[in-house]
Formats: sequence, C-alpha cells, structure tokens
Amino acid sequence: MKIIDLTSFEKTLASLFEVIKIYNSDKTNLITRDSMIQRFEYTYSISL
Repeated sequence: MKIIDLTSFEKTLASLFEVIKIYNSDKTNLITRDSMIQRFEYTYSISL
C-alpha cells in the first residue's frame, strides 16, 4: 500500500482556517477577504 504524504495539504488547510477566523472577526477588511480567496484556491489546487 502506498503512503500519501499530506503534510503540504495540512499546512495549506491550516493557513486557510487561520485567515477564515480573521475574516469572520472583521468582514469589512477587503484585503483579508482577498487573502482568504487566494488561500482557498491554493488549498484546492494542492488537494488535486
């Protein structure tokens, strides 16, 4: 059985959760929103 290394995915997912928490505390900050979108795209691309 082949073992899959999920370290990169776990790090990007943690990074996404971090910015989501920040965005939820202040939804008026557009820079945080843009960062959240970018981190989501990056996390999604890593998961493929």
